[in-house]
Amino acid sequence: MTLVIDPPRRTAAVPVRRPRRMLPWLLAAGWFAQVCVRLWFARARTGPVANPDETGYLVAARWLAGGHGADLSDNTFYQAGYPLLLAPAYWASHDPVTVYTIVLVINALAGACLFPLGYLAARRFGLSRRSALPLAWAAALLPAVTVFGAFALADAVLPVLVLGWLLLLDRFARAGRARDAVAASAVVGCAACVHSRGSVLLAVHVGALAVLAAYAWFRAPRAGGREDGPQGGAPRGGAPRAAWARACLAGLAAAVAVYLLESWLNDTLKAALYPGGTRDLAGNLEHRLTTLDGQAWALSGAAGQVWYLVVSTWGLAGAGLVAVAAALLRRRTPAGTRVAAGALLAATCGIAYASSAALPDEHRVGNFVYGRYLACLALVYALAGRRSWSGRGRARRHGAPRGPRSCSPGPGSGSPRTRANGCAPTPTSRSTSRRPRS
Repeated sequence: MTLVIDPPRRTAAVPVRRPRRMLPWLLAAGWFAQVCVRLWFARARTGPVANPDETGYLVAARWLAGGHGADLSDNTFYQAGYPLLLAPAYWASHDPVTVYTIVLVINALAGACLFPLGYLAARRFGLSRRSALPLAWAAALLPAVTVFGAFALADAVLPVLVLGWLLLLDRFARAGRARDAVAASAVVGCAACVHSRGSVLLAVHVGALAVLAAYAWFRAPRAGGREDGPQGGAPRGGAPRAAWARACLAGLAAAVAVYLLESWLNDTLKAALYPGGTRDLAGNLEHRLTTLDGQAWALSGAAGQVWYLVVSTWGLAGAGLVAVAAALLRRRTPAGTRVAAGALLAATCGIAYASSAALPDEHRVGNFVYGRYLACLALVYALAGRRSWSGRGRARRHGAPRGPRSCSPGPGSGSPRTRANGCAPTPTSRSTSRRPRS
């Protein structure tokens, strides 16, 4: 009698998937780590050194908190958005060193939000979750992004507003929902209240809404009588043409409302702290725009700012500029993505040109190479540049053609997922096989 024992059957290993509920905890932990690192960077700072900019913001914050003001006449006007954020520091203490320390804490709390926003941007560029998390955390600590967090300057929070605006505008261009347009208008309106660069962003935002509305309104309907939105699909809910019109009008109305509110707040602050008037930068801008020498000055200064943006990110922003420009000019890019890319490039050129044309000659190297005004765009360009490098390397390894972002087709050649991403249907073996002759 022989006893035969069957070997145990091998079962396929079931992959263990991490629940998605871990992602919020990872983002929260990364945000807290960002706050700690930024506070460590500013550990030796006890008072303002970048005068008169820091002093102007701190005096405005003290007046908004109900304290004493000062006479800042004939100085550059420091807008009320950033001082409004710093006002609680004067409610907590009246000691100058303590107030300045609280200001640095506020900067760290706000600047750390670049990590979750950078993660969303990296995912939008097509990076996986595993790659997007460490890349966004590292990119949020770029020197061009973190250096201003150690000063009482609006540049500490402006990158957060800029990246939030770009994400919301891109989301609206793809989905066509009115709440995204309103949120984007509110964020860019806050940026306009924080710094004059926000006015350039607000103008670009209004132009982008106008382009999206015109594209959705005048595009010819399909064979079934269905109009297409800018991303190749109709907006959710309601008639496509009417939905896009309502969403764009809602966004424009929100932008106007926020602009009126921030204009009233800035006028109130100007009347209290600048009784003798502010420094006239409009005269410089008019002279530079209307003379040949002024145009040469503005264009050379703008080129220097772009050069500094590329160098300060170790070349990543240069690759990102090329990738964004290619997405704008490539015909197969969905229209909504092209509008978002065009808005980013227009904001970059507008900020560089306007700031260079408006600022006076201060007889320093900053007249020709200055990195402060485009630092608010360094993170998004660095992420775009890193994505373009990784996509190019992957294309070389697999022998695939180079492209900005590959689209994953669904089970069929014309799957809804493929059409929703704005990509051309990928032919399957059934569609590419030869039909038998009749």
